[in-house]
Amino acid sequence: MRILPDDGPLRLADLLAEAALGLRLLTAADTGPARQIDGAHAIEIANPSRWVPPHWLLLTTGMRIQRKPAEQRALVRELAGSNIAALGYATGIVTRRVPAALLDEADRLGFPVIEVPLETPHRDVIGFVQQKVLSSSPELLQRVLQTQEYLMGVEEDDPLAHAEAPEIALLRRLQPLVGTEVILLRTDGRPNWPEDHLHARELREALHAQPANGPAEVGVDDLRYLALPVRTGPHMFGWLVREARDGDGAQLLPVLRSAAQLLGVMYVAREHEPAELRAQRRHLLESALFDGATADGDGDLDRRARIVGFDFSSDCRVLVYRPAGNRCALGQVEAALNAARMPFLATARGADVVVFAQGERETLVGSVESLPAGRVGSGRAVRSLGRAKVSLADAEFVLGRMTAVPGKLTAADFSDLSLANWLIARLPSTEIAEKSGDFLAGLREQPLLFETVVAYLGADLDTTATAEALHLHPNSVRYRLTRAEHVLGAPLRRPETIAGLHAALLSEGLL
Repeated sequence: MRILPDDGPLRLADLLAEAALGLRLLTAADTGPARQIDGAHAIEIANPSRWVPPHWLLLTTGMRIQRKPAEQRALVRELAGSNIAALGYATGIVTRRVPAALLDEADRLGFPVIEVPLETPHRDVIGFVQQKVLSSSPELLQRVLQTQEYLMGVEEDDPLAHAEAPEIALLRRLQPLVGTEVILLRTDGRPNWPEDHLHARELREALHAQPANGPAEVGVDDLRYLALPVRTGPHMFGWLVREARDGDGAQLLPVLRSAAQLLGVMYVAREHEPAELRAQRRHLLESALFDGATADGDGDLDRRARIVGFDFSSDCRVLVYRPAGNRCALGQVEAALNAARMPFLATARGADVVVFAQGERETLVGSVESLPAGRVGSGRAVRSLGRAKVSLADAEFVLGRMTAVPGKLTAADFSDLSLANWLIARLPSTEIAEKSGDFLAGLREQPLLFETVVAYLGADLDTTATAEALHLHPNSVRYRLTRAEHVLGAPLRRPETIAGLHAALLSEGLL
């Protein structure tokens, strides 16, 4: 791309002279090339001059005005009356050519319209204009840089710098700049921000039908909202939304656009992080789970986790994936969680993949549904990386009580455990093992009695079903159970005896 000399403001003639863009002037050939261009923006909403300042190039695909000659003419009159520098119309996307009514009105008013070929993305035109405008205006460049530094929290004394996820901190900093609440509507299943916004559902539905290549304006009840896509290249993450107010669009659109671009960079950088960063994230999880760190003993665990996207405003938990073939699938798990776009840390432990993630349990488990056959156990909810060890113990306990189904992926959560299993899981494993061993010691010395008691509890205390499972006569089962009562020193009809046997056999994985 040719670099223009800094010899004055950018003119339309300079833009047309850039052969790599392939732009063609269709109207106002005499006066159009001399027009000054201070910026460029792609927009597809009604009355776009409210959001685009004078002397800017407006780019469109014509989606909103397709087959509407009256609206095409009205658009040209609006732009000409608002001192917009020119209209760039992208052909080959919605229409093969620039509409005749639009060209006729532009000819009548002496307003320049340029054709943007299909091969030239709007971002290339915008990038060229921004490069020249910024290079010719050091003061403007300084303001842009200062705005971005403020939004990113570059100042060392920023109290939000390490208190929450970077994108949430950016949104909080943005609100004073634009003078009202901003909303982040996610399109990937992740929570919105703020999560309880009154019109979140209606806004999401309205924006679902909008093209994601530029600002959109939608109405909910009696309010109007301006929304900018949060994306980087082909990666779409959501919409940055602000209530639209008359008279402030042209001044605030550049700030909102900058914030949306920074958010897109944050999300795509997290999704496509290099191997070194992935290794650092694995090391962080291993430090929390296996190196003896705790929330109290290692106070920077949560701070380090916030840097990679956690804010601990919602539940986190450990998930353990154990593949049926004992072949580690760490890469597949990371890809699945990246697609779900939830904050996570993951590492391998033998064939198991251990994950610490923030988000709804259903979303977390649903994100790994496409993994190869195996078992998935998830632990209790926690709100600190320092508590991940507790959730990991739960997940492993759940896995130990799951039955593998050949050819299928099965999942269970700590909250789904029975009361007896839940109580056992909360006791130190050495203590429950010692107590259970003592309780069952007498029966273990008589294997036939032990086998019968295990089968009896497994058959829900049904003597006939126990006899069928052991291929015995029911009277033989009753005889053995009577002998077991003598060994235990307590009748099997007593609830306390049955509860003790149930807990002891559960703790050893025999039920």
